[in-house]
Formats: sequence, C-alpha cells, structure tokens
Amino acid sequence: MSSFIELKPQCAISPWSKNVDELLFTYPRHTVPPQLEARGVSHSTWMKTYDGVAGIYEESLSTVRGMKLPLFFLVPCLAPCFLMPKMIRASLDIHAAWIELVQSQAEIYRRYGINLTLAKEYRSRTIGTGSDRRFDMQLETVGLRFEMSSNVDAPVHQHAGHAAFPAVQATAVAKDDTLTRLEKANDLYRDGAISYDEYTQLKSRIMAGK
Repeated sequence: MSSFIELKPQCAISPWSKNVDELLFTYPRHTVPPQLEARGVSHSTWMKTYDGVAGIYEESLSTVRGMKLPLFFLVPCLAPCFLMPKMIRASLDIHAAWIELVQSQAEIYRRYGINLTLAKEYRSRTIGTGSDRRFDMQLETVGLRFEMSSNVDAPVHQHAGHAAFPAVQATAVAKDDTLTRLEKANDLYRDGAISYDEYTQLKSRIMAGK
C-alpha cells in the first residue's frame, strides 16, 4: 500500500498572474507536510524542494511578462503563429526545468522511501477564434508528486501519468527534435499546406512525443 501528496498551486493559475507570491500552494514552505515529516524529511530539504517548484513558476511568469502575454500562451498549441518559435522554446525550457528538478530531488527522497515524480493535471483551454473556437483538454505538469512506499528501499517506478525520467543529455536531444518538428508544423500551417485543425492535432501529437 502507498499514499501520496502533491506540491502544486491549489487552483489553476490566473492567465494574468504577475508574481509567484500570488500563488497559494497545497503545502506551505515553512512547514514540512506531516506525511514527509513522518519519513524523516528535514525542513531544509523541504524548503529546497518548495523553492524549486516556486522557481519554475516564477520562470514561467517572468517569460510571459517579458513577452507581455498571459500565462496560458506557454501552451504552444495556443500561441499565435508569429510567436510560435519563441513560445515553443519557452515551453520546452519549462518542461526541461521540471525534469531537471525531479532528477535533482528524486535520489534525496528515495532514501526516505518516497518516490518523486511529476504531478500532472488535465486543464481546459480555448483554441481558435470565432466560429473555429473550441475547448480542448491539455495534460500539463503542475508540480511534484510524493508517493510514500510501504517499502522504504523501494526503487522509483513509473506511475500512470507520472513518468520516470531519462538522463539530462537524452532530454536535451529530445527537446531539440521536438522543437524542429514543431517549427516544421508551424511552417506548414503558415504556408497553407495544412488546415488549423490539422495544425493543432499535429502539434498535440508532437508534444506528446508521438
């Protein structure tokens, strides 16, 4: 048997959020969650993990502030075509930051019998405008998931919707390949070779690694 908790914002972020201090997380920085404290996780370890999560959200907000766009444009499928290259890179950078955070923290928590993975949620997004406007569901990383194993020495395993992670070098290669494929999809749509629906479907498959 196992139980889990997740460190993430308590609700979806407002598209116009300006500062990470506006976010209310599921657990505060100043107190170790009881489930983790019972396993021996120290306050300093918890604060470092919390700051890592908050730092990624601050990076996201800083990116969109620089581009003067709402936060939801970090989902590449929703960005205007002329912004696509920048938004693709920003989205992939944030994704890489989540992976690097998990890799840096997973071994620390493993010694306490805690499996650390990404917390993901489906979020509703509006795609298109006018008569083409419709709602779509995007699976997004929202924070970290801490799963307490009944076996303290249990290895990190793949959880449905919370994948185990490759090495940083492999991640960089995959990131470059994804960026190339997304830019090609953007070119096809811009040149009129594919429709808007085909364009969004293609990008969704690429972002899913298909």
